[in-house]
Amino acid sequence: MNTSSVDGLTLLEILVVLALVGILLTIAIPAYSSFVTYNRMAAEMSDFTETLMLARSEAIKRGETVTVCTSGGSSSSCSDGASWNQGWIVFVDPDDSQSIGPTTTIIHTAPPWTGTDTLTGSGGVANAISFSPLGILVGAGGGIITLHDAANNVSFRRCVTIGVSGTLAQEEGSQCP
Repeated sequence: MNTSSVDGLTLLEILVVLALVGILLTIAIPAYSSFVTYNRMAAEMSDFTETLMLARSEAIKRGETVTVCTSGGSSSSCSDGASWNQGWIVFVDPDDSQSIGPTTTIIHTAPPWTGTDTLTGSGGVANAISFSPLGILVGAGGGIITLHDAANNVSFRRCVTIGVSGTLAQEEGSQCP
């Protein structure tokens, strides 16, 4: 008589594997969500800081004032009531008006963010930041731009402090005001 053995998993073994997978997913999903939020916010703040560095270097290179302003989603005008996450425009501002005219040279525009993170300014940088041909702030006493996630979780918070001399300093977490 020829008997062959059938290898397989028992119901008990399958249930044990499913229980272990469930436990691992319970641990991994919140950690992954935090990882994604942390990295998304790091990228958003990096993008904004790079824009400020671009504006400052363009002001020095061109020998003219360059302004970054909130756009409220527009690609051709500044919006005083908008927050920074609604988009921004970098432009040459020779008359220091912090407004865009018909002949204004626009250097860069950023569209509004699609997520729920908010980027707000305080002090002299609430809606516009201007750099002089020397790379220092024009007419502002400096200020802080702060990035918050939808839940306003302090551990994800990021900020950039803009000094009167035009210097930028990034902080994160509880270091941000």
